[in-house]
Amino acid sequence: MENQEQDTKIRTIVYVCPVDHNGTSLFIKGWISPKNRNQTTPVILVHDLDESTDDYVEFAEKLADAGFNVYCFEMRIQSKLMKASAILNFDILSSDLLQVVAWIKHKELGKKPIIVGQGLGSLVCLYFTQNFSKFCAGVVFASPLFSLHEVVKPLKRFSIRTLAQVAPLLSTPHWLSFNFSDPLKKDTKKRKGRLPLYFTQELLIAISRSHKLFSRVSIPTLLLCPDIDAVCRYDFLKRLISKHKDEDKISMVMFDSEGHQILNRGEEFLPSVLRILIPWLQTHGNQY
Repeated sequence: MENQEQDTKIRTIVYVCPVDHNGTSLFIKGWISPKNRNQTTPVILVHDLDESTDDYVEFAEKLADAGFNVYCFEMRIQSKLMKASAILNFDILSSDLLQVVAWIKHKELGKKPIIVGQGLGSLVCLYFTQNFSKFCAGVVFASPLFSLHEVVKPLKRFSIRTLAQVAPLLSTPHWLSFNFSDPLKKDTKKRKGRLPLYFTQELLIAISRSHKLFSRVSIPTLLLCPDIDAVCRYDFLKRLISKHKDEDKISMVMFDSEGHQILNRGEEFLPSVLRILIPWLQTHGNQY
């Protein structure tokens, strides 16, 4: 009876995954589904700025209830990790993701995962698809940080670039910083940290390159976007998709919602996302 009861519960696991030759390791948490019989594609979550694995517990458990093994790892963009890291860019972050994907692929008996990135995490996933798409079955961009509402004036961009060259590790001054956090989340102000100047510059470069990089994505892709986003605008995405050489592989869904981050909005909104996401994961995960 005790074994049968254990078989009906989600099993949580914790690992530390080395990602480079300098001894850098990243914390990974997994939610192992009791319904998974080595047939379902694993899912890897890539969190947004000012987020951690703790923000995805409810979302991950819902996916595990649907039969998916789900994993989320702590990126180096968190304040506590960034201070201990060398200079980071999105190539390094996507390389970190590659190591996590390879590790999980090994743990999952060779099955290719689907990666799901939210906000800044979607940029990391976008960079990942440029060189490493053969290692995953598909990608989901949730609230993708591919464009900002606020137009970055040339003077502001010049100031960030100049200061980043002079004092790269200095925290970005308030008058030059941008708010990438969801204003609807109650603890946003408490958790918000200022980025080093060099990474603010790297972020602006990554956003400016995102349209070109998106045109090269060649694997099954799903975009999930709130209708009214406090951080990004998405009007250009439909045009990008219509001109894409693999348009048939790309789907975009707009949700009647305000805010920014949609994967951890709460119980009242999560069912709307899962009604779209779970069938897509089931269909495209089984193709590869």
